[in-house]
Amino acid sequence: MRETFRRSPGHAIAMSSLAGLTLVVLVLLLLNHPYALRDQPLPDAHEYLNASYQLAHGHGYTTTVRDNAFSQHARQAAYPPRFPPGTSLVLAPFALLGTYPGNVEFGSRVIVVALVLATGWAGYVLRGWYAALLASLVVALSPFALVNTHIVMSDALGALFIVVCLPLMMLKTKWSGYVLGLVAGCGVVCRESGIVVVACPLIVIQHRERLRVAAGAAGPLVGLALNNWSTFGAPWRTGYGYWLGAFSEYSASYHQASLAARCRGLLLVATAAIRLG
Repeated sequence: MRETFRRSPGHAIAMSSLAGLTLVVLVLLLLNHPYALRDQPLPDAHEYLNASYQLAHGHGYTTTVRDNAFSQHARQAAYPPRFPPGTSLVLAPFALLGTYPGNVEFGSRVIVVALVLATGWAGYVLRGWYAALLASLVVALSPFALVNTHIVMSDALGALFIVVCLPLMMLKTKWSGYVLGLVAGCGVVCRESGIVVVACPLIVIQHRERLRVAAGAAGPLVGLALNNWSTFGAPWRTGYGYWLGAFSEYSASYHQASLAARCRGLLLVATAAIRLG
């Protein structure tokens, strides 16, 4: 019955309709107007925007955004952002073109579109074109995608790194293991809680492929550690401690929702890998 449906005119119409609707929604997402700067999340979005601009114009990974007048560093002209540099590094090229902050905000919408396309790639690898188009449309119409076209945050980029891991795990080539590790490692440079994204493939994948994943992830992780060491004095220190002073920088309670979402997604990744492996 499934083969009969695939060969029928109804299948062609359904596929064409899904593809057309997905394309329309992608264009609308790309053209969405961002929230005004005053309505963007503070300090998160303001730092991502500002740090991207500073990077693009040769001022290093710094920011001039302030939200704590009592910090010991409040009088500095610029200081290291509290967040890992991954999101700002990805958005920095957009700051070279057009008018700020609209150019960086456009880059944030491009990331959302990339997330939808990556979901389609994952669906295609798992179940073919029908699953690819359906999954892409569901993600494109989700509140998550819509909200992240209005604000500049690291959530969409973090989700993109997770989703791309899925089709990479399905590929049975030597280079895919290195790329999988690299992508997972970049997730940590984007959000430090993304270390879960590195851990899950290392648990699921076995033998020499695990070493390839570890080797691929080593580059971003070492780079982030060296950046933290040179900037804050220790590989595990972050801009939070620099800006806010003495407090617990790492706690599971800070990222419960984020970690739960990552674990659910990566559980699906692990299940798919086990079934196909």
